[in-house]
This record gives sequence, structure tokens and C-alpha cells, in this order.
Amino acid sequence: STLAPLQTPKNLIDIGQAQRAVDENPDDPMAHLQLALAYQQADILDMEQASITQVLALVGTDEGVLWDACRVAAGEGAWLSAARLAVEAVELHFGTSTELPGDQRVLFHETVYKSAKNPLMNEYIAFDRLARLDEPFSQAVKARYTFFKGDWNAAQEILDELVRMKPDYAEAQLLQAEFSALSGDVEGAALALSDLRANPGVQGWMLQEAEVIEEQLP
Repeated sequence: STLAPLQTPKNLIDIGQAQRAVDENPDDPMAHLQLALAYQQADILDMEQASITQVLALVGTDEGVLWDACRVAAGEGAWLSAARLAVEAVELHFGTSTELPGDQRVLFHETVYKSAKNPLMNEYIAFDRLARLDEPFSQAVKARYTFFKGDWNAAQEILDELVRMKPDYAEAQLLQAEFSALSGDVEGAALALSDLRANPGVQGWMLQEAEVIEEQLP
């Protein structure tokens, strides 16, 4: 099938119009992606993910299209949708036995990390699946998901284990800053943010997250 041009919507997407595009081009994964984004904007999350499931089925093993779709979803802040596309793409890439390019690894980490705040995340991305791709990162994602599900103590235990396994892990420092800030430990949050900014492995999206955390400190 011919793929519709990739575009990041600048305005709200009309669900009816997006559905008509799908009806006219049922084999076009990008039409289904636009419908997913329309549902995401309307906060109809189950339908958003149903559309992403269709995208994945139609794209199949085309890693390049998966990454393109992931970037579009990430550009709209549809983090769980972007994460599902990224995980699928990373799994396909690992099957080639070649190293994942740096920009793709960054996008993989950013989308999945940010998706962990979504209560639906573990329904679509299993932690053991992530662990097969990147064990330390899977622990960071599990800790963040657990935290936002409301079990702060269990989340901190997972994070502490991650720090023991991988000291100076940038994602762990970002998590500690977030956990400390939200639990009222201003000093702990400030220390974690300082460690993160001094970490040579920190990525740009982490620094942006750090700024958001810092702005929320009293």
C-alpha cells in the first residue's frame, strides 16, 4: 500500500475525519496513526491504543516506518503510543545483531520512560519484554510506573536496587529527583538534580525533565 505523507498535526484532529481516512485507506498505517492521535487528543485512551495495535499489525517488520511513526507520536506527546512503536522497532533491530543507533536509543528511552506515567503502560509493554532489551532501563521504567500507581515505597526499593546494580545511571538520578520532589524531600531532589547534570551520560530530554522538576520545587 502507498503510505500517506508523514505529518505532525498542528491542530486538533477531527475523529470523524480521521476515521473516514482509515475507511478509505484501511491498509495505510499512517491513517490509523492519525486516528490514534485524534483519540489521544480527545483523551479516549483505549481507542487510541486499539488504533496503535492496527498500526503495528500493518507496519509489520518495516523498522524505518516504525521509527517514523514513533517520532510523529512523540511529537504529539502520545508517549505510550510512541513507546509501543519504539519497543517494536528496537526488537526488530536487535534481531539484526547490529548496534542500535544513538538517536534511536535516545528516542526509545525517552518514549518508554515518559509512558511509565500512564496507568495503561504495563498492559501494552511488559517489563520482562523491556528487560530483554535493556535490563537496567527496564528497572527504571518499572520503578516509575510503580511510583505513579501509588506504591511509593515499592518504587523506591526498585530504584535503590537499580542504583546498586548500576551506580551513576542517569535515568536513576532523574527518577530520584522526581521521587524526592514529589514526596517533599527538597534537599534530596536538589542533590539528585545536581548529580544528573554532572553525569556525562545525561541526554537532552532528561535535562528538560530536570527543569520541570526543579520548577516545581518550593
